[in-house]
Amino acid sequence: MAFIAISLIMLAAGAPAGAQDLELTEEDLALVAAFEAELTALAEEVGVEGGAPALIGDPGRYDLPPGDSVLVGALLAVAPAQGGSFSGESSLRGPCQGIAISFDGDGEVIDFAADFDDEAPPIDLLESEVSSGTVTQAFTASNPFEVDVNGYVLYAGRAQPAPINHTWEIRTLAVSIDSGGDPNRGAEDRNAGSVNLKDDFPAKISALFRIEGEMEADEDFVCSGDGYFKTVGGTPVLGGVGLVLVLAAGAGAIFNARPARTWKG
Repeated sequence: MAFIAISLIMLAAGAPAGAQDLELTEEDLALVAAFEAELTALAEEVGVEGGAPALIGDPGRYDLPPGDSVLVGALLAVAPAQGGSFSGESSLRGPCQGIAISFDGDGEVIDFAADFDDEAPPIDLLESEVSSGTVTQAFTASNPFEVDVNGYVLYAGRAQPAPINHTWEIRTLAVSIDSGGDPNRGAEDRNAGSVNLKDDFPAKISALFRIEGEMEADEDFVCSGDGYFKTVGGTPVLGGVGLVLVLAAGAGAIFNARPARTWKG
C-alpha cells in the first residue's frame, strides 16, 4: 500500500491562517521525537542507496508505476495558472499527521516540519520553540518547505483511522502528476519513506511548487490539503509555458519516484 505517497502534501497542510492560533507543546515535541527516532531506526536498517536511505515499500494496487506520472496535453491549457492568484497559505482537512525532514547533499538538515493537529497548520520546527512561544507556520508561499536538488527527504506519517479501499491524487497547476490507491485489507495506518532528489529529480532546477493532494477511503474518510515546497541548489527556470512543463514534470518526478513503506501501527 502507498497511501502516503501523498503524505508530504498531507503534512504540507494546515488550517488557513487565522483559523486557529499556532501552538507547539511539549506533547507535540514528544510525538516528533518518537516519529524521528522510529524514522532514524528504519533508515539505518535499510542502508543507503545513492547517498540517501533506501526506505522503499511496495506500491499500492492502483499506483502509477514510478516514472509514469501523468503529464497530459492539458498542461498547455493551464499555462496561465503559473501566474495565477493563490492565497499563499497551506490548508488541511482530515486525519493525516506526520513529520518531514529535508537534508542537503552533505546530509545536513535544512528543513523540518510536523503536523499533529487536525485543525491547526503544520509547524516549522527549525523556526519554532516552546520556551519562547515562537511558532512559525510551514509550507506557505513565504515559508515553503525546502528540498535540495542533490539531497533527500525522509518522512513518516499516520492516518487515523486506517484508510480502507483508498484512492489518492497529487496535482500541480491543476494537472494530476501522480495517483494511486489500494484496498488496504490489512488496515495499515502508518508509513515511512524517502525521496532521493539526487537520483530521482533529473531536472536540477530551483523553483517554488504549489501542490495539492487528496485521499478518499471508505467510511467517509477524506484527507485533502495544499501547500508549497521549494527546490534549492539548482538552476532557476525561465517563465512561460516551458516553465509549466518543467514544474509539472519536476513535481511528478519527486512524488512519483518511490513508494513508501507501510504497516499497521
